[in-house]
Amino acid sequence: MGLFLLMCFSTAITSLIAEADASENLAQARSTYKSGLFLCSTLGVLLFIGVYLGPSFAIAQTLAPISMRAMSTALFFFILNMIAL
Repeated sequence: MGLFLLMCFSTAITSLIAEADASENLAQARSTYKSGLFLCSTLGVLLFIGVYLGPSFAIAQTLAPISMRAMSTALFFFILNMIAL
């Protein structure tokens, strides 16, 4: 889903920049480019974090015994919050 949104936004932004360039409105083209670059970069980072955290949670749950899974998840969240991720 995230990759689909990233591809749709980048495709839509390309056509908006081309339209602004064709009408020789360079200020609008620059503004659209900056906004599009920010949007696509943000979505890319969020997608990467989602792909990273899923397997990390699975490993933390699998390695801990059943009686310690809540503690391992709490410790995992604590460490993530300490490094501001």
